[in-house]
Amino acid sequence: MCIRDSPLAETGIYQQALFDQSWVCLACRNHPRIQGTIDLPAYQAELHIGVATGTGHQLLDAALTTQRIERKVMLELPAFPGLGAIVHSTDLIATLPGHIGRTLAAQSDLQVLACPVPVEGFTVRQHWHARYHADAGNRWLRHLIADLFAQETDSASTTALQRIFDLLVGKGAEAQEGRNGNGQLLLETARMVGAVSYTHLTLPT
Repeated sequence: MCIRDSPLAETGIYQQALFDQSWVCLACRNHPRIQGTIDLPAYQAELHIGVATGTGHQLLDAALTTQRIERKVMLELPAFPGLGAIVHSTDLIATLPGHIGRTLAAQSDLQVLACPVPVEGFTVRQHWHARYHADAGNRWLRHLIADLFAQETDSASTTALQRIFDLLVGKGAEAQEGRNGNGQLLLETARMVGAVSYTHLTLPT
């Protein structure tokens, strides 16, 4: 089972849409030139942090290329972990999906700005193999995830991920219910769920 931003092409895979993603920019709270909003000329003038891989990065690259917008990328990271701390301590800005952006902004006290570049959004889905479709633990987990993301907002998705983590590591009665259904699945999930805020959640298949 996995949660990701693009459909799996393999046969025998179920999928369910969870929430839609738009794009935001992050800047430090006391940025000398950016406060509250950023327009396209300012976006092109500032120095950027690029992320080489991660959720939806191909869409951002395609939008910049199509619209002939060039960024001054000062630093490129292999993934999202560490991005918030760098934005917090520098004048560099970053462009990334809204859920990840708001998660990092809350952790590092950053500004969240509307992205001045039109970038195609995308839908985050959960996927599971047909052989686990009737499995009690798998069914419990995917129903829980779908229910927690039902509000379909970025702030709700951040709360949902935290609640999923709490349940998987054993906080609350719902966690015990799911553990009784498939303890090994939840144990492995708890070890990997920390990656959700940055890329996607991957569960054993």
